[in-house]
Amino acid sequence: MDAVGQGVGETISNEKRIYKYDLKFEENNHLYLPEGALILDIDFQAGRALKLWALVPIDERIKKTPVDILIAGTGHPIHNRALDKFDHFKTLHEEGFVWHIFLSNEYEKVSWKGGTVKARPVRN
Repeated sequence: MDAVGQGVGETISNEKRIYKYDLKFEENNHLYLPEGALILDIDFQAGRALKLWALVPIDERIKKTPVDILIAGTGHPIHNRALDKFDHFKTLHEEGFVWHIFLSNEYEKVSWKGGTVKARPVRN
């Protein structure tokens, strides 16, 4: 296991794992992910359970950073101010419904891949 020194007698692991997070099926979701996390996907699992998968550092000492997720159905109103703060991540189809997933673009310590959005650089 590789480690990077954080101070005298402290190390932080470079190892990562893929973790799954529950999302609520409502317009606004707010999560805390470890800094340096990479959001891999958001999709349904086991029917209508909405999940987020992310590659995250496994060291508990790594700070958590907020991640806001906006979910809007086709035809649902989205406030213009919200669109300035979110980037489209992907679109989901579920039993005749179409849901559009947007991730906040205000945080630079979490990145993502998917949809038409390129992975954002993670700044340490």
